[in-house]
Amino acid sequence: MKKLFISMSVLALVLASCGDASGEASPESSGEGSSVDVCDCLMNAESESEAQACAPGKSMEELVQMAEDCADQMIDDAVNEAQDMMDGAMEDAEDAMDGAMDNAKDVMDGAMDDAMKGM
Repeated sequence: MKKLFISMSVLALVLASCGDASGEASPESSGEGSSVDVCDCLMNAESESEAQACAPGKSMEELVQMAEDCADQMIDDAVNEAQDMMDGAMEDAEDAMDGAMDNAKDVMDGAMDDAMKGM
């Protein structure tokens, strides 16, 4: 039992270092508000008794599996959020490049017009 609690504690520390352990409900779990509450509870539990209070009647093995599932979901959510941020940054960069290319084309067209007038 002590090894399971230590594993769960390490898992909670890893998750806490990756960001806010409370997280937001994902679209898949928005109908299951209690599962988010259980995840929050498990991630914040500091002892076996606190962990067991999160889901009464569950064994420590089940609680560890639940905590791992919560961790997996939190990691998936973080990866998806990072991907969305990267996609947005890429779109912004593409828009900036398009604008710069349009400006350069306008400058070149103006220079060509001036050169033609000078001939």
